[in-house]
Amino acid sequence: MSLEFRTLQPAEFYLQHISTGVRPDGRSLAERRPLSVSAGNITTADGSAVVKLGATTVVCGVRAELATPRTEEPELGYLVPNISLPPMCSTLFKPGPPSVAAQSTSQFLATVLATSGCVRQEDLCISPGKMVWVLYIDLVCLDHSGNIMDASVSALTSALETVTLPSVTMDTDTGEVVVSDKKR
Repeated sequence: MSLEFRTLQPAEFYLQHISTGVRPDGRSLAERRPLSVSAGNITTADGSAVVKLGATTVVCGVRAELATPRTEEPELGYLVPNISLPPMCSTLFKPGPPSVAAQSTSQFLATVLATSGCVRQEDLCISPGKMVWVLYIDLVCLDHSGNIMDASVSALTSALETVTLPSVTMDTDTGEVVVSDKKR
């Protein structure tokens, strides 16, 4: 079917594909996009992954920092996801501030982290009320060819699986922090 038909009559275009049981990219309706994951390859990050889901490609890097916990949650660390959808990934995105799609995807990832239990924020606590880990989870979409949320969740979880944090001790009396050179 032609690009003009898809553009001018999108509902009819997709209805014809559904009636034949084949997606526009040739997959059956129940067939998933092929998935490939390469984890732990970015040496400047505390955890990383590159995920390709179909033609959609997302890179994820995790950076850990020490911080003071929130006063209302003194025993919980932070998880801060952020996705960038630059113009190079799709003509849908323009330079400038984050798009609505990037903001909603970042919020979706924050919700996934908060509700899934894949990272227990209690495990990021070093000293209750004094010091916790903050994991900055930065994702960049290199090619947006559909299903960005699944690709992002796969990249995020794969990168988190590779995170290694150094051992940290804190003298609660003096506030002195010692970060081990060895990763745990």
